[in-house]
Amino acid sequence: MNTAPLAIIVPDTVVYNGTWSGTPTDKTPVLIASNYTLTSDLEACSCQIAANATLTIPAGRTLRTQQEIEVSASRGLIVENNGSLVQVNDAAINSGSITFKRNTTPLKQFDYTYFSSPIQNQTLGQLAPQSMFYSFNPNINNWNFENVNTVMTAGRGYIFRAPNSLNFNTPQIFGVSLNGTPTNGIVPTTIVKGAGTTFNLIGNPYPSAIDIDAFLMDPANDPIVNGTIYLWTHNTAIANVSGTNIYVYTSDDYAKYNLTGGVQTADPAITGGTTPNGRIASGQGFFIEANDALTAGTYTARFNNSMRIVGENNQFFRTSGVTTHSTVLDKHRVWLTLSNAQGAYSELLVGYITGATQGMDSKYDGRTLPAGNVVSFYSLLNATELAIQGRALPFQENDRVPLGFQSTLTGTFQIRLSNFDGLFQNQNVYLYDTTTQTYHDLKTGAFTFTIAQAGTTNNRFELRFTNGNSLQTGTFSPDNTVIAFIKEGKLHISSTRESIANVEMFDLLGKKVFSQKGSNSTLFQSEFLPLSNQIYIVRITLSDESVVTEKIIR
Repeated sequence: MNTAPLAIIVPDTVVYNGTWSGTPTDKTPVLIASNYTLTSDLEACSCQIAANATLTIPAGRTLRTQQEIEVSASRGLIVENNGSLVQVNDAAINSGSITFKRNTTPLKQFDYTYFSSPIQNQTLGQLAPQSMFYSFNPNINNWNFENVNTVMTAGRGYIFRAPNSLNFNTPQIFGVSLNGTPTNGIVPTTIVKGAGTTFNLIGNPYPSAIDIDAFLMDPANDPIVNGTIYLWTHNTAIANVSGTNIYVYTSDDYAKYNLTGGVQTADPAITGGTTPNGRIASGQGFFIEANDALTAGTYTARFNNSMRIVGENNQFFRTSGVTTHSTVLDKHRVWLTLSNAQGAYSELLVGYITGATQGMDSKYDGRTLPAGNVVSFYSLLNATELAIQGRALPFQENDRVPLGFQSTLTGTFQIRLSNFDGLFQNQNVYLYDTTTQTYHDLKTGAFTFTIAQAGTTNNRFELRFTNGNSLQTGTFSPDNTVIAFIKEGKLHISSTRESIANVEMFDLLGKKVFSQKGSNSTLFQSEFLPLSNQIYIVRITLSDESVVTEKIIR
């Protein structure tokens, strides 16, 4: 039997030799035959760099290939600090040597940097001269000294000390430059589970950023690791304030991130501290816990190319801004900070998140990790101290979250609502002080109090969302002067105090489902509302500008 021949069309190679011979796409092989620095992101099926040419990827630019990269002459491809090299096919095999550059954040002598090599077969001694190197041993929960000839394992984290050439007084940026074949494809990484909570130091194995959400939710990793990562940050303290001898207390600490969100380690006004956004830069090492549910033993997690992302490769130890993730979760969050005027600082996050429960959730709840900070501020889940706590949806406004803190300092401190999103745009947020049995509206400003004695306090504060005077059940205002109810699908309101100026209705996720101006009457009736059977919050503004909030059940 004869069959019709099948034509396979191989696209012509697009060549750069001072100018492009065509338009590169993810379907076309690319040959760089003359020196070229990317001025925009470059897509290619594969990329070959000729022996007499150099391709430079500057900061903020990405070379993304579907297949392999071939560098004919040593170091013919240069990835500058914050540049990115992304590949799609896990099975693609690279050849030749590239130059990879990465800058640390400002370091002083004896500061440490957490690192993970994106280049194959690199020794620790290539990172920094006149330095000291360590890996972390989860079996003993302590550091192992490593010599300069140790070859870094892809996907494993290491730390190295600032070179002896740096000084104690002036923070300096130290640049790392490595030369070798870039890592690509599936990278296994060992996760050890010991008795109790077990931390492992791993890291991004690629010359591009990765989306840590994708790593955490990968089916191979989900049962092996908890969901919080811990990123070491250098918060260099100001020497003194305005020429006085008053020293700030800002300490190095671990920023934390999980599917609920991230918390930072220092006041941005003092050190530029910022919130981790889940984009883990190339070269970044970080701690992660073995899953609490595992039995003691050794397991294997993995990185793969699906976790790599174009750009966003600038969050190496610190960055600015928050990035939207590919992971779509319904998130409603509040960030609280504990601080003093001298720079002591700690932040916690409480979020109401799709998939979270009121119990301990490995991907949504993150423990504190003590690192010598002078203060630690956290929420409590039973006796567990959490830097990040995810809680169940739908949100209930009568929810209460106990808060605790530890401090080595005494004096005047403030608790602030530093940020909020989702339903908390329209939801009150209170700090309840059990010692005085008073509420403080955190949206109106910070709460100031005195820590009289250093130590741990876990029974003084609660995060609440009603102030004790708000209606908890029923459909009537506290003094029965405003009544709201649903009848035959219509919203009815009557007021014996003032006329009704405005009416808004929200579901428990904070979504506005209805809004209408009043008609200068003490009676209000809406048109038919297609409401589902649930609880709604009705906010009624009266003509004297007072606001009554009613809870009604459809």
